[in-house]
Amino acid sequence: MWIDEIDKAFGGVTGFQGDSGTQLRVFGTFITWLQEKEKPVFVIATANEPENLPPELWRKGRYDEVFFVDLPSEEEREEIFRIHLEKRGQDPSRFDLKELADNTQGFTGAEIEQAVKDAVVATFNRMHRGKETKEAEAIIDTISSLEVSQSTLLECIRNITPLSVLKKEEIERLRQWSLQRARPASLSPLRQRAETLTEKERHLIAVHEAGHTLMMWYHFRQVPVFISIDNHRDYNAFIPVDSSMISTFTKRDLEKEIGVILGGMAAEDELYGHESKTVGASQDLVTATSKAKKMVVEYGFGEIMKNTSLVELQDYAFTSGKDVIDDIQRIINTVQEETEHCIARNREVLEKLVAELEKNVLINSDRLLEFFRENPVN
Repeated sequence: MWIDEIDKAFGGVTGFQGDSGTQLRVFGTFITWLQEKEKPVFVIATANEPENLPPELWRKGRYDEVFFVDLPSEEEREEIFRIHLEKRGQDPSRFDLKELADNTQGFTGAEIEQAVKDAVVATFNRMHRGKETKEAEAIIDTISSLEVSQSTLLECIRNITPLSVLKKEEIERLRQWSLQRARPASLSPLRQRAETLTEKERHLIAVHEAGHTLMMWYHFRQVPVFISIDNHRDYNAFIPVDSSMISTFTKRDLEKEIGVILGGMAAEDELYGHESKTVGASQDLVTATSKAKKMVVEYGFGEIMKNTSLVELQDYAFTSGKDVIDDIQRIINTVQEETEHCIARNREVLEKLVAELEKNVLINSDRLLEFFRENPVN
């Protein structure tokens, strides 16, 4: 069973029901059927705004897995062109599919199909121009014999503004939502971003991501949903503890989080030295410093400013600013030293993980667990 845009039917099924509760009753019947159906029905649903779906729908046994389908990669775009050209009587071997794919980065499959359709229509219009009605009708009858040119197809491509431009912010928001919540349906989003990277950039990203992942395993014995050669994620992808549990965090828990955040920078330093630190590593340092500041100012986890929360003291920056800064620096230095030692001890494991990530572009959680079983971190 295929349900298209399920979020339009069941999005926001909470609170007041303006339809006298009909939507809620339909929803209740549907999720009960999902859970208790006896026939082997394979149910697939799509959603453009999955965050609006009620939590009851996400329960295992109803929908067992969530996949994120991103825009097609270069390789996939070539295949999409091949399909739609053949469908419209064109010989794909006459076209430079790589050039077409290069010129449609960020296009959806529907937009590529529309470009092919437009090219067929444009070719027909040029043939029709100046013809009598009967001649035009004869051309229509043999439209499958039209030969669309590469230049016409490229011209039609350039006349299309893709959804990735029109709705850029919404697409990025959906990508961010999917990071810890969904498995990638293919390597397409990662290949898309890898297409624009040099070999050196790909390697540096792999080193950085591997450093985060190794420290996450070392401190929490957990792994992310996946890691990839991808510069769209922030450190939250590597913090396994739900932020709603903040009230039960210990000082050591927060130090471990900072250690995971600094893992990328420590890996870069270990393999290439301080001079090769990337902007991503510098941003991690900003985030780590912010967490350390909270430890001192809000939670009273400093050494000098011990057991004292400074949140209510509006002028603490003037009365004890240096003590706060010293405590923050002490936390960062201690955690950074521990992180660097861990990375150095496990350099061989790090290099193996970097090599595998460069080769595969993406490593999912199952493979990461298997990797760390094969390559113990100490």
